[in-house]
Amino acid sequence: MTTWSVLRSTIAGNRRAWLAMTLGFTALYHAGMVTSASLSTGHWPNYIRFYDWPANVLRIIHATPAVADMLPIINEEWLIETGAINYHYGNGIAEWSLAVIPSHVLVALLLSALVATSILLLKRSRAVCPLAERGAGATATGLGALFVATANITMTWVSCCATPSWVVGLSLLGVETTSAYVLLPYGNALVVGGFAVLGVTTWYLAWRCAPRPPRQPALMPKSLLVQDR
Repeated sequence: MTTWSVLRSTIAGNRRAWLAMTLGFTALYHAGMVTSASLSTGHWPNYIRFYDWPANVLRIIHATPAVADMLPIINEEWLIETGAINYHYGNGIAEWSLAVIPSHVLVALLLSALVATSILLLKRSRAVCPLAERGAGATATGLGALFVATANITMTWVSCCATPSWVVGLSLLGVETTSAYVLLPYGNALVVGGFAVLGVTTWYLAWRCAPRPPRQPALMPKSLLVQDR
């Protein structure tokens, strides 16, 4: 059985658990962003808006001749928005908001799928991997997931700016705003690095779970056999 076969059999043999974890982690990820923003600001969400994402994407495609300009715009198009509006200022102002963006949801789904696969492989590897090795695998999975999840945040906060950004999430968690924005250019590097760590860890765990061919006993050279006779 090859490493790729181990990956496929692990997912196929635990299809329901894998799917439940993939969807569940994605839902918990977005719920966690809402909860962290609510606790940090002291204001729970009081509105939700839905956007016609397919129509907006078609409008962008028709109005933008260059594909190089079109894709980044589509990548940031909103599907759902929720947050807390303060109505003490005229028609109200959103103190914080979470933008659900399809491209970022796909990243979260891929992240959740890799984490779910890693968890199943860690369970499967109990018979072949010592505790220290499994612990290292779990740590690498957690770090990779943390990198991707942090850089995939799409939140706004009135104290930062009106553009959804992952550094807003850092600010809401207590990181000084100026320091957080210094990290802004490194968001893509965090996502790529996090997925690289997750991918390597998952592949290594699958490789460790793959059965090894039994070792063949060493054969005595013919010259020695002749001498013995």
